[in-house]
Order: sequence, then C-alpha cells, then structure tokens
Amino acid sequence: MLKQTRNMLKSTPTPNDLDIVLRVGKKYGVDEAVSIYTSKIYVNHWVGLKYQYANKDSCKHILGPDQTYKLLKEYRRAVLIIGSKKEDFNKAILEMETQLIKEGLYKALALINSPCALCSKEKIARPSLESLGIDILATVRKFKKNVKQPAIGEYPPYAIILTS
Repeated sequence: MLKQTRNMLKSTPTPNDLDIVLRVGKKYGVDEAVSIYTSKIYVNHWVGLKYQYANKDSCKHILGPDQTYKLLKEYRRAVLIIGSKKEDFNKAILEMETQLIKEGLYKALALINSPCALCSKEKIARPSLESLGIDILATVRKFKKNVKQPAIGEYPPYAIILTS
C-alpha cells in the first residue's frame, strides 16, 4: 500500500503557480508575473516601522521581521505580480489565491501592496506587504529594471502570493 501511495504522488501533476496566476490575471489586465524563491524577498526592519508610524492613525497590525522570516521559511516559492492598473487589482489577487488553492496549492497566501484591509474594514483581508516588513519596491527592482519611485502614499499594483 505504501508503494502504491508513493507512485500516486509521483504521477500527480503539480499545478504551475505562474500559469494559474497569469490565466486569472488575464481577465484583469495583469500580464506580468515572476516565479521567485521566497529567499529573494527583501525584508527590512525599517519598512514595518515606517509603515506603523507613517501617521498618527497608522495601522498597528504588523509582524516583526523575525516573524516574517519564519513565515517565508514555511514556503519555498512565490509569485511576484506586477500590475499595470489599480482598478480591481486586489480583487484579481484574491481570485488568483483562490484559484491556486482550488488547483492544489492549498498553502497559497496573498500579500497585497495596499493599506491594511483590517483597518479599512474590507470584507476579505490579506496582509499588507509593508506590515510584514517586506520591501516590495526593492523586491520588484530585483526582477524588473527601471521601476519608478512611487509618490508618498501611493501603492503601486504589486503583490506577492506565497505558493509552496
């Protein structure tokens, strides 16, 4: 019985996270994504601190970098998503996460580049990249050159979905 289970596991096709993300993203105009190792995601103390103290009403839902590193170590791969428009971007990311889970990547977790969804009373909340101390701009620049510096308070349509 054990041999049979092992053989079944070997023959079960693993869904390609990048293909799934791009297939869902196509409906929303998201056509740029990169499959990356989680070890290539920049995490810095200053990002979370800056996010927490950006103004007196800033979000306090943050994880320290040590906790974020622990989270990232539970995953090996992620998909970095670079959008071109902000409309429905978060909706697209959540749909990508849902589809990844449906297709067998049950650990999929979306991290969105936006203000805290808990504080803004969104129906479905996902962690903000900055609240985890993730330097999304440095991470994006590692894989895509000539990325412009966003204006203060601007959240470019970037996201990371931890997959496996």
